[in-house]
Amino acid sequence: EEGPAALWRGLGSSLWLVSNPVIQFFVYDLLKGLRRSMENISAAEAFLIGAVAKAIATVLTFPFQVAQSRLRAAQKTSQQGKEELDGMVACLKDVYRTNGAAGLYFGLAPKLMQTVTTAALMFMLYEKIHKSIRIATRTSLLPLLRRRRVALAA
Repeated sequence: EEGPAALWRGLGSSLWLVSNPVIQFFVYDLLKGLRRSMENISAAEAFLIGAVAKAIATVLTFPFQVAQSRLRAAQKTSQQGKEELDGMVACLKDVYRTNGAAGLYFGLAPKLMQTVTTAALMFMLYEKIHKSIRIATRTSLLPLLRRRRVALAA
């Protein structure tokens, strides 16, 4: 009944949402680089920096998530006699016109609780695993490389 166009509903906002992890990793690296110590990052620091980075990324891209959700649900509302939204920009304008700026961020708090916690844990684990791999590589590969260098020199 909906036709092939329904398969692409919300694609624009989905493509814009690709910027979320880009922003998240950019902010994480930026904040990590601003630390006083260039030593290994602690688990607590990674957790906190990861949480802040994800919060910033989520706040900046949340209106796109609102638009995406509304566009996906637009088919239901069009069956009820309401005008179907035509694209992300039209959807965002409609939300802003009817609910103001607050409408663009309706539901942000639960989303932040979910995504910030997940990202903070991910960055903490990433840094710990990365450190372990660096240590393991140094302790197992360094002697091997030294032996090869000696063998090649002989």
